[in-house]
Amino acid sequence: MSRKTIKVNFYHIEIYQTGNLSFESLIEEVLQKPREERIMEIRAAPIWLCDASIDQNFVTGDMIRLGMNEIPVKGNLRGIVENIDLNDDEGLGTQSAFLYHIPTKVLLLQNRQAGISPYNLAKYLMEITGIDNNIFVDPILLLETWRKLENMQDIRNFEVRVATLDHLGIFAGDDPAVKDINQMTQYFQAPSLELKLSVGKARNTSLELKKSKKFLKNLLRLNGRNTPVKKLRVSGKTDDEDSLNLDLLSDRMSENIEYNFLGRTLPYTERKKLLKEAWDKRSEEILQMYPISQ
Repeated sequence: MSRKTIKVNFYHIEIYQTGNLSFESLIEEVLQKPREERIMEIRAAPIWLCDASIDQNFVTGDMIRLGMNEIPVKGNLRGIVENIDLNDDEGLGTQSAFLYHIPTKVLLLQNRQAGISPYNLAKYLMEITGIDNNIFVDPILLLETWRKLENMQDIRNFEVRVATLDHLGIFAGDDPAVKDINQMTQYFQAPSLELKLSVGKARNTSLELKKSKKFLKNLLRLNGRNTPVKKLRVSGKTDDEDSLNLDLLSDRMSENIEYNFLGRTLPYTERKKLLKEAWDKRSEEILQMYPISQ
């Protein structure tokens, strides 16, 4: 028996809606479909909802992403290597468990290299249910960083580096700054972007506070595995003139939960217990950021 860890990332779900849509209602709609009708190809790979359950406070579920190409080989400790014999409609699946807290709209997603990214989960739910509304899966910051950003009253500078710009327009929302950057990079056919805005040596001045915070939070949405933001730093001051330097990418909320690894795979029944353990560790902080209205 050995000790392993499972990494869990935390997100806040926001659905731009005109009706009565919710994450749990979308999952319920998918569950009504036969298993073969749940499969959608997202970013050149079939994914689907394998299992899910819904109660008063939580939605728990398991997604699978099926790798159909570049299949690894099978080997043994004698050095013998063989191809894995698969039918044309078969592949190797990577499962990613999730837990969603209904009152706070907070999603916990198992982080796996070949698994489901938050962007792919949102895109899957939009396509499988046929809704036109955008589903945003926003990374949650650590409580201390969140408080510092909220209390920042002067922004002296911020730095952004975006490695690839394929999805920038998708996340622009109603932010004209993100839209302008997207249009500018398309105009110059630039595959990447590095931007620094600063007040320079000017004293007692700030970048426009509300717009700067909105811009940074919109770009924070891009940091999932399939998204391209590589740097997101901001410097400023509080009302008390305390200087702050925040790295919004390194200060995202996550948990590494240890478990006893007994076999070659970790069943969904065990993975959802580990996600609940991650929720219990962070729930007090989350409820301070996303209080439940009475």
